[in-house]
Amino acid sequence: MAQRRGATRKFVRDVFFSNLPIPFLKLRTYLYLVVFARALGPAGYGAWSLFMVTLGIATTLGTMNFGSSMMRFLSGNRTLKETNQGLSTVLLSVAVCSSVIGVILCTFSGNFASAIFRQSDKTLVLLVAVVLSFDCVYEEMRGYLRARRLNRTWAFFSLSRIVPEALLTVAIGWWLRSVTAIVWTYLICGVLAAAIGMLYLINLRNFRFTKPSRPVLRRYAWFGLALLPGGLAYSLSVSADRYIVGYFLDLKQVGIYSVCFTISALGFFLVGPINDVLLPEMSTLYDAGDWDDFHRRFSGIQRFVFGFSVGATALLVVFPQHVLRILTTRDFYSGSYTLAILGLQGVFMSLLMLYIVMLQVRLRVWSTSLIWVGIGGVVVLIEIILLPRIGLLGAGLAQLVSSIAGAALVIGLNWQLFRRTFLLSWVFQTGMAFAAVYATAFFWPSNFAGFFPSVARLAVATATFVLGLAVTGYLGLSDVKLLKESLFLTNCKPEAAASYKAFR
Repeated sequence: MAQRRGATRKFVRDVFFSNLPIPFLKLRTYLYLVVFARALGPAGYGAWSLFMVTLGIATTLGTMNFGSSMMRFLSGNRTLKETNQGLSTVLLSVAVCSSVIGVILCTFSGNFASAIFRQSDKTLVLLVAVVLSFDCVYEEMRGYLRARRLNRTWAFFSLSRIVPEALLTVAIGWWLRSVTAIVWTYLICGVLAAAIGMLYLINLRNFRFTKPSRPVLRRYAWFGLALLPGGLAYSLSVSADRYIVGYFLDLKQVGIYSVCFTISALGFFLVGPINDVLLPEMSTLYDAGDWDDFHRRFSGIQRFVFGFSVGATALLVVFPQHVLRILTTRDFYSGSYTLAILGLQGVFMSLLMLYIVMLQVRLRVWSTSLIWVGIGGVVVLIEIILLPRIGLLGAGLAQLVSSIAGAALVIGLNWQLFRRTFLLSWVFQTGMAFAAVYATAFFWPSNFAGFFPSVARLAVATATFVLGLAVTGYLGLSDVKLLKESLFLTNCKPEAAASYKAFR
């Protein structure tokens, strides 16, 4: 009995720490939104958004998706020599690639400043070039810890940057109300995070730089670079449309659209963290041919993701003005219709991102890349056509149409898995809960009152949706148990999963 209790406590600790950074990451995102939207205004928030988008795209290129390669090939039982060689190869490759990109940004900084930020000041572009190398190295260190299933270590490693960086950038932003000051603060935090992270790996994880391996580089590059077009296209499809908005409109509209898109990401914000831990676990089950466990775990996670995304969509579609009232200022209220359109995107994007991982598990990496390239192309084409004619609504419609098309395509490529794990009754059950949220707005009409009435309406609507899921049978004790087993076993280290199975 004592052994079982010890195994249970160990399992719970592993699960807790593996999920710990997720709420802090999302809290930081929305903290930035709330504070910077008020401190900088729409135009300033637009400049900050363009900086982060540019840095994100440059980081995607600079890391070459080697983090995904490590998760696929460096997990499981490996000797210290293998792990040191793998990480050394990755860090050297990423350092060289990010430095080359940084030099290009510096050389053509004036052109990039004019094209991206619509201004002659090159400061933000130069800061992107400097921040890039440190961010790339830090991300690969995080990817190494995740690949090695060191979830508790990964959690503290991530939080050691997330918490102080968020507090410092928010304080500087509110005090100085300057985008440049915020970015300088972000740079200082990035340098410290990369340096301290490397010291940690060397002193406490016995990491030693070794001679890079050509076979390792080829294997990682084959997997990572095959995903690179898809990763780049994903960045273009979900964030780089700010460039198009800035080109046809102005920085103020970029700020309003960025706020709306960030809020709408609530509908699928859980999928990314889940996918980070879903890939190595599902890859293990797939390679072992354990199909019953494979389908059972995926079905439980899919049900949770689908229900959550429909709930978030219901709130954003029915109460867009109330959401903006809580999170921003009056300068952003003109984006309420755009927010409602983007809110519809959440359900389709959740399914799209979830099934993309299944293609990676099946090693269909080029299919993944082609899908994201197609989605990015659809977004750009529709926005070029609609933005000059109907403004931000065109950007919202482009995202919605591309998400629907992408979800339909990726589900088609995983049709057998979808047929085995997705129940049509879920659509009816969540649809009834959605209708209950709409009924709340219908029977409790509002002329768009103040902050606290908006909070009250959203709280009641959320409770109504959850109650609707329970009444229709979507949520039940058996479903909670299935979700616990699916999600917890996915998020823990292999030995913790084995302990839990022994306890069961």
